[in-house]
Amino acid sequence: TGNPQFAEFLRFLGTFVIPRRDTRVWNMATDRQADYLARIHDEHARIVDAIGARDPQAARLAMREHLTRAAARYRKFSGNAKSGAAA
Repeated sequence: TGNPQFAEFLRFLGTFVIPRRDTRVWNMATDRQADYLARIHDEHARIVDAIGARDPQAARLAMREHLTRAAARYRKFSGNAKSGAAA
């Protein structure tokens, strides 16, 4: 972004907003954990690719899909899954 505060913002998100510690992902079997992390990596790669291509619509869609899936994953792993929520 060229904004010197962006890295600080990402650190903030990672520390205070992204609920890694509240999930049970680290209790998964190793192969399931690898699949889970690969899905997240793929979502992030789509976001990065769209930004790199300077395609704001694709970046917006990739980010929206990632956040929607992340919210569903969080509900599932935190024990707050609602009926019909997909991971």
